[in-house]
Amino acid sequence: MRHTDGASHDEVLGYLQEVGRFAPGVAAKRLEFIEHPLWRTYVFVYHEGEQLLERWLDLDGAGAAERAVRFGRLLREALTPGVIAADVAASPAAASPAATARRS
Repeated sequence: MRHTDGASHDEVLGYLQEVGRFAPGVAAKRLEFIEHPLWRTYVFVYHEGEQLLERWLDLDGAGAAERAVRFGRLLREALTPGVIAADVAASPAAASPAATARRS
């Protein structure tokens, strides 16, 4: 909206508050990230990364112990988004209709 449609700062701020339902301070901080040339992709990439990690941590109905093991791997190993996405794609659950519906 800000970059592709050329909406003004105030228009985007109003949109974040009215449509996004963000508190004024939160909306202003989000817009600050969106407008900053270095950080503007962060707002979008963070959300996608969070969803990817949720799918990875929950692979094959993982319980708390398996989730802890995977989270430990995340902290110890240099896992890239590509490696994690490949693990998710290789999971038998990834091909199920329920998994496909969750990603939509």
